Amino acid sequence: MMVNTGCPGCFVQRVSTLVPFKLNYTVESVQGILNFTMDVDMLAHFDEWQRSHQDDDYEAQDQWPLEVRRARVVSAVDYVQAQRARGKLIREVRENFKVDAFVGNATDWERVCMGNLVGLPVIVVPTGFKKISDAPSNDTRRRTTITTGIYAPPDHDHIALALAMTYQSVTDHHKQRPPIDDLGPNDSIPNPPRAVVPARQLR
Repeated sequence: MMVNTGCPGCFVQRVSTLVPFKLNYTVESVQGILNFTMDVDMLAHFDEWQRSHQDDDYEAQDQWPLEVRRARVVSAVDYVQAQRARGKLIREVRENFKVDAFVGNATDWERVCMGNLVGLPVIVVPTGFKKISDAPSNDTRRRTTITTGIYAPPDHDHIALALAMTYQSVTDHHKQRPPIDDLGPNDSIPNPPRAVVPARQLR
């Protein structure tokens, strides 16, 4: 198993055996292949909707309607070439995935695109808390969750699930909730709102 920079030490110590590993592939534009594939597949699903100009009524014109219209001009040659590159990527990832699993940033966009194209099972687990960005003050108690992704080889979902279960059996991060305000567990709420709920009438 390979652990990227920033992976929690408890995961390394309690769950995994570390070996040097890097997932290599030669395909360059992974995100470009994903865009071609998803846009054209989406247009195939919403073809009638778009041909009948219902996309003109969509509220956010800078989002899905734009993606669908762009897919309309993708040539068959470009789409087939993208799928050939995707097939090459799948072969290379399968050949080079020499470990049981690896742990890494679950929000790394290159890895997200590659995982979607290849079919890498990934499960995201919480590993702790960190300070929120742009905090109103340095002493704020508010925190946000830190997460880590466990990536398994294609068609090996059970490995990612087993590692996540093992990790959660020796930690309690998944049972914790980040503070969303500056109140501590024993603090009282000043001037709490009061509401009178009428008794429910049973009939």
